[in-house]
Amino acid sequence: MIDEQAVARLRSGFDTLPSFEPSDALWPRIVATRASAVRRRPAFAAAAALAAIAFAGSLLVGRQDREGDPLIAAHVAQARNLEAELAAARGGRAFNPDVLALERELAVVDVALQSAYDARAEPQDLELLWRARTERLAALLVAYRHAATLVRI
Repeated sequence: MIDEQAVARLRSGFDTLPSFEPSDALWPRIVATRASAVRRRPAFAAAAALAAIAFAGSLLVGRQDREGDPLIAAHVAQARNLEAELAAARGGRAFNPDVLALERELAVVDVALQSAYDARAEPQDLELLWRARTERLAALLVAYRHAATLVRI
């Protein structure tokens, strides 16, 4: 409910405030200040974008150094192929509990893999995680293709 007396008191309070009208000499300064603020925005946005690109590039360079290992590169390539096949197999299929469990396992491995990269893990540790990821992807692919007859080993 709106308190009519409170609204009336508020209106009377506004009426008692002084009225301020800037002089004609002040308006050009106001307009110029506003225009310079608008001109600075694109420069700030460009600088922020460049910083984000540089940061992402540094992350990618660190990751590429570790993916230079032939075992890791093979698992990465295999994972990319499985992901492409899995994307096609997922289309419109209903999820059953076994498929959801495999999806959760894949998510856990992905988090562990990202954490390993963040911690600059050794190549042999990364290779184990990539192997686990490709195994989960292959199991998911089988699960989606044969959802009705899924058997977990």
